[in-house]
Amino acid sequence: MAEQKILLIDDDATFLEDIQIFLKPDYRCTTAGTLSEGSKKFTQGSFDLVVLDIHFGGKKNGLDLLKELRSKDRVTPVIMVTREEDIDTVVSAMKYGANDYIRKPVTYKELLLRIRKVQKEARLIRENISLKEQLQQKQIPFFGKSPQIIKIKETIQRISALTTPVLITGETGVGKEIAAREIHRQSNRSDQPFYVINCSAIPENLIESELFGYTKGAYTGAIHSAAGKFKQAHGSTLLIDEIGDLSLAVQTKLLNVLETQQFYPLGSTELVQTDIRFLFATNANLSEKVKNKEFREDLFYRINVVQIEIPPLRERPQDIELLVDYYLNLFSQLHGKEDLTISEEAASYLKAQPWPGNIRQLKNVIERAVLFCRSGQIALQDVEMQKTLESAADFTHLDYNSAKQQALREFQKSYIQSYLERTGGNITEAARLMNLPRPSLQRMVKILEQVTS
Repeated sequence: MAEQKILLIDDDATFLEDIQIFLKPDYRCTTAGTLSEGSKKFTQGSFDLVVLDIHFGGKKNGLDLLKELRSKDRVTPVIMVTREEDIDTVVSAMKYGANDYIRKPVTYKELLLRIRKVQKEARLIRENISLKEQLQQKQIPFFGKSPQIIKIKETIQRISALTTPVLITGETGVGKEIAAREIHRQSNRSDQPFYVINCSAIPENLIESELFGYTKGAYTGAIHSAAGKFKQAHGSTLLIDEIGDLSLAVQTKLLNVLETQQFYPLGSTELVQTDIRFLFATNANLSEKVKNKEFREDLFYRINVVQIEIPPLRERPQDIELLVDYYLNLFSQLHGKEDLTISEEAASYLKAQPWPGNIRQLKNVIERAVLFCRSGQIALQDVEMQKTLESAADFTHLDYNSAKQQALREFQKSYIQSYLERTGGNITEAARLMNLPRPSLQRMVKILEQVTS
């Protein structure tokens, strides 16, 4: 294991020297005798742990520095050193982000135990943050064994090293951004950040400033200058998602950037040169938008040099198993259920679903099943219930009571049907498994038959 680095901040020189000697076999210590020195060394260095005394002479104390450190770094563990009677101060320290505390006079054996404890906790937090960032940034492997995905992979391998614009199409949730990130990952720009702007998520009056950037005073509310995506993505890859939602006015300006690789930030007369690999994504039919004069024809031909169409999940059931395994592993780690598995029954059920929300819907169902599963294995009823809850979004056009009744009917239908299939239509056995009186189940089946007929 690499040598661990600890920053010790205390105005007691003897205390610092003693701790440094005690920890020296296992840790490399850096010391600071004042709050300002401690702040400077923390900023300039990289530490695995901070031990910080609360009591310093002067107006400021260790809590002030703790707040400053936490404004810069939320993860590096901090152990506060306090006096026996400072209970209120200890509470404040924990509130401001301290991981633990130890009282003076310090027992060095206890200090070592606390150091190891908070380091273990910090390691788990870092792993959790890493998993969350992986989800937020959608760094999901572009995998699949269906013929459609294999063909798309081959296309990506051929075009990744080029600078040609690529248009990625497909239904909402099929993985268009995942494919775009895979193009970037295989390109010679992969050492640079990947940039995304979603045209449907930004108000029309702000999209231009988000793309082009602006100077101070360019418009009301522009109290400072800001770089847009065209400048930020210089030398890298930019995905313009939901390109079909871009206004005609901005489409015209975008076309000029594509043709010249130059642009003017809003409010500026200075021409900015940029080098961007442009990728575009949409779930809309751009050809139809061109016919309806909602999308510029010349821009359509400019961005449609290479088109990748990602089929919906219902057309590639071979890939569902891989996605289930991936998300099960990911969310099991994220939520502390590493040994969680999924039954064959549940996996088969998921593979047979139409998934109108595609990968995004499947991901949500798996996460909820992981969260609410009460045993070490996700069972059929776990995913059936989550799938039914997922379908509640289809009822948003109804008032609450109507939506509730319809959602309940959908749940009952799915739930009862699964047990009847399991028992070969034997209502008595199905009622026993469901822990329901047989007449109640018969009545529910009859009502559902009347409603759905």
